[in-house]
Amino acid sequence: GAIISGGSGRAEDKLAAMADAGIKVCPSPAILGEKIQEALGASTHKGTN
Repeated sequence: GAIISGGSGRAEDKLAAMADAGIKVCPSPAILGEKIQEALGASTHKGTN
């Protein structure tokens, strides 16, 4: 979840701000492995690492 200070700030706003700052953002843990491979430049095809 998002860290909310003073009762304001939505998760979507914080994710967008991080992405705008050049931080790699993964919207779902279900695709975390895929996004890590992309960030590291690894192939997502089996047997080609």
